Amino acid sequence: MLPLNSETHLGLNQTTYCRLRQAVQAVPPHQIWVAVCDDLPLQRQIAATLDALTVDAGEVGERSSQLCLAEEDADVVRQVLAWHQHTPSPRSPYLQILGIEHLTHQPSEQQYQFLASFARLVDLWPRLDCSLLIWLPRPWLQQIRRTVPKLWDLCQSTVFEFLGDPTPLTVPTQQTAATLPPPSVRQWQFLSATPEEGWLSDAELADLTLESAIAEDRTAHPEPPPTLPADLWQRLSADLAELEDARSLPALPERLAVSPEGREAQRVGGTLVTEANTAIAPPAADSIEESAAQQPFTHDDPLLEAHRWRDLVEAGDRSLSTLQTAIRQYENIPPRLLESSTYRAEALNDLGSLYWLLAERTADPVDSHQYLTRSRQCYEAALTPEDSDTTRVDTRIRLHSNLGSVCNLLALYETPEKHFDQAIRAFHHALRYFDAAQPNTEYLTLQMHLGAAYWNLAQHQNKAILLHRAIAAYQAALQPCKPHEQPTLYGQLQNNLGIALWSLARYERPIFLLEQAIAAYRNALAYRTLKTDPSGYAATHNNLGTAYWDMGTHAPDGSPEQVQAWKHAIGAYSTALSTIINIPEATVSFDRWATHHSLGVVHSRLAVMPHTSASDRQIHLNQAFTHYVQALDGWHHEEADATDTALQAVVQNLKLQAQYLGLAAQQRSLNQIPAHWLPPIWHQL
Repeated sequence: MLPLNSETHLGLNQTTYCRLRQAVQAVPPHQIWVAVCDDLPLQRQIAATLDALTVDAGEVGERSSQLCLAEEDADVVRQVLAWHQHTPSPRSPYLQILGIEHLTHQPSEQQYQFLASFARLVDLWPRLDCSLLIWLPRPWLQQIRRTVPKLWDLCQSTVFEFLGDPTPLTVPTQQTAATLPPPSVRQWQFLSATPEEGWLSDAELADLTLESAIAEDRTAHPEPPPTLPADLWQRLSADLAELEDARSLPALPERLAVSPEGREAQRVGGTLVTEANTAIAPPAADSIEESAAQQPFTHDDPLLEAHRWRDLVEAGDRSLSTLQTAIRQYENIPPRLLESSTYRAEALNDLGSLYWLLAERTADPVDSHQYLTRSRQCYEAALTPEDSDTTRVDTRIRLHSNLGSVCNLLALYETPEKHFDQAIRAFHHALRYFDAAQPNTEYLTLQMHLGAAYWNLAQHQNKAILLHRAIAAYQAALQPCKPHEQPTLYGQLQNNLGIALWSLARYERPIFLLEQAIAAYRNALAYRTLKTDPSGYAATHNNLGTAYWDMGTHAPDGSPEQVQAWKHAIGAYSTALSTIINIPEATVSFDRWATHHSLGVVHSRLAVMPHTSASDRQIHLNQAFTHYVQALDGWHHEEADATDTALQAVVQNLKLQAQYLGLAAQQRSLNQIPAHWLPPIWHQL
């Protein structure tokens, strides 16, 4: 009998060991087993004892059946193939793979490489002519079950779990949370490898011999090939070349007065509902060129008069009359005074900014659209090829930046794909003038706006590819950003990075990307605090709740991981709702009624889980009912299309109350519903 070093779990471990021993002694036919043990001395002791069984049986002589993975190489396939090639026959009928626990503290790209290679190992295993016994620590068991489902399908009935105290591993010294640098999300982790990039198709695997697999593995990439080069700036410059077209930017008419006749703009309802669509404010006072002192004109010059009205706007007078007068002054400047391209570009920048401010002050969406269009035309005219070479660099940066921002706003009114694409090109143009090795706040802000534009465009086309580029832009801004010097910007960047990661999780590697999104949101909350930024604090908690909800949907139904994720979602959503009670309605950037509805959904799912106690089920059903009713009432007053969704949720909740809590509980809830909702609810009940 095997001497085990755990008295507490002696009986259970002995039984598990006997089952494992019987399994390995019964081979062939070949199988894959998983053994789970956090106690490393116990794990090694059992592995050595199994090794001794094969020696006693005279099957492999003195040759070991163990392969301890090298810490510096996470490619399991390469190491298994090397073992197979260099181990003379006859070999052991099974191979024990150990050492996986050392990956726990390796960089994320190495852990991802390990999981990717495991998927390839499952395809190659039938040609190894031996069984596999894979030793895992318990955390890795859950990760492999989620990310390598083919392996789990093969071995789920042959998992041997040993009990024991986890063995501490040597962990690098950790910095405190307050001094940690921004988390590094490796560039290549955001695109899945395709079969053409080194992965084997099902047809190829059917014809693959072990010898050809060894030869192929020697030449294959040890990890999914990177899709973003190490030099991010070169890639962004290449993107610019791809996005550019050969057409010249339209010239600006001499007069840009807005005519009320012939307007064809369509009224647009609806607003942005996600903070990834970061609203870009009109240019601040210092965004309008302060060039009056530099102009060689007298006080009677129209240009000087235009500058005087512009200065009033810069000083804070943004009334409609002042803005309209300033615009007329600029439009009445004689062309002879703007013969210098520098003066012309600066004047057109001022005029474009004034139209932008006028659009912000205008309540009518048709007029606002028209003013934004005029603003875009001014910026485009200032950037015509004949002017671009002689215009000052700081003016060109501001023109491109302003053009991108206005195009982002115009996308709310018409042809979003066209305008988001133009915004991306404009931000790329502006970024070309910066040295990425010496970034400043303007550079970081431009990268953030570029990421938001990519995210917006991804809602319409090439979703995954554009989301990768959004993530790259946010990462380019985060790397040089100093969180303690720029806490607001850093928090917003982390929040938007989390949104982009969450969005990408809908298309690939959901568990990994959702974990990264949650980490980004938590990093954001270290700087978007309730005291310093309550609206951002609430918005990030709302985003965090959604990420936790999605994480729970990918866990096995009823599992502890699912319950834990959804409880975290409840906490995050509740924090978001409690925060917005005390802040102005205009600063709330998400749909509070959608958050109420989401909270109801999470409570409902927890209520119907088989292992939920009767008392917890009642609490969850009552909480779900409360939030559904609030969503129903809120959406109804706003005439939202989602009202019927909330009504159906209330009806379903009442049915669950009757099923689990009884008709008396259902009746008590009905008494809390506004009277005008009772007829449609009774009809469906």
